[in-house]
Amino acid sequence: MGSVSLLLRAPAVGVATLLKDDVGVQYRVGTLVCFLVAAAVLMPGIVLMLRRGQRVLIVLIVVAAIFAGPATFAALRWGHPEELLGAALAIAAVLAASHRRMVIAGVLLGLAVATEQWGLFAVLPVLMLARGQRRLVASVAVAVAGVFIVPMLVGNPTHFFEQNLNTANAQLGETPTNIWWPLHHWGFDPTAKERLEVIPDALRAISHPLAVIIVIGVSAFYWRRGAGRHPYDALQLLALCFLVRCLFDPLTMSYHHVPFVMTMAMYEGLRRSQIPVVTLISTAMLLVVGNLIAPLGKPDLMYGVYVLWGLSTMAYLTMSAYGTSDKVIGSERSMEQPRRAHPAVAG
Repeated sequence: MGSVSLLLRAPAVGVATLLKDDVGVQYRVGTLVCFLVAAAVLMPGIVLMLRRGQRVLIVLIVVAAIFAGPATFAALRWGHPEELLGAALAIAAVLAASHRRMVIAGVLLGLAVATEQWGLFAVLPVLMLARGQRRLVASVAVAVAGVFIVPMLVGNPTHFFEQNLNTANAQLGETPTNIWWPLHHWGFDPTAKERLEVIPDALRAISHPLAVIIVIGVSAFYWRRGAGRHPYDALQLLALCFLVRCLFDPLTMSYHHVPFVMTMAMYEGLRRSQIPVVTLISTAMLLVVGNLIAPLGKPDLMYGVYVLWGLSTMAYLTMSAYGTSDKVIGSERSMEQPRRAHPAVAG
């Protein structure tokens, strides 16, 4: 968990601490702050949908999927509001770059990276939109991220590297909601001193690097093939990257799907004139798996439903990202600057 969400929560948590000596209340207050800031960051994109002629019904569906969907509820319930905040910042960075507001794009990208490690997945989608100004965007992003990361490094270098390496490497444990479940077996966690389901150490070691390699690969391929695409289509690529993260992490949790759902909803709301089918199917899958299948205690069934959805969605997004969009909003179909400036970055 990066320092951005922690610093953002600190003032409100400080006030809550003075009013009530209850850690649960203090944490919920901090979570509310992150939720409200994420909503504020995304709101210009919601307004932009209406300005581009999107139907109100579809906009309402997008808003509900983002702010009241099962993934968002899980993130708030289990105390991970940084998932919402990081996703909102990454989405806003792509939109800012789409409208050639490169300094703002760099600031938002730096904040996303300093909020969560997976914010790095937004780097290539943003840079591919920053034609002619990539060095500027990268420099601003590095500087902003450094402001929040370097103090943590200087304060305790040993602990900083340990924590980041532990997060970068897949931890012990295996959930049914990823591709690795058929290879699981019972193991032992020496820290918790309990038995748990794990996958072979060799697979666990390569799982996160493999996800990163796939993200770099699909992003690079899109970069080469996406010269004729509308800038907002980079959101579809970003959603694909976030889905890869979920599919290839041995310890995928329900709230890990927040970035994917939020990005997919924003993409479909901005680019599709139809009902946001992928967003709705994904939301329904999370509801079914989390509320109907999980209580049954049948992990193999959970795995089957999840992987069927995950791999088919990944395949669809991959083909769609490199194909042509159908029934898009507006007349723009190229990578040229959209006609109407994004309200968050109009300046």
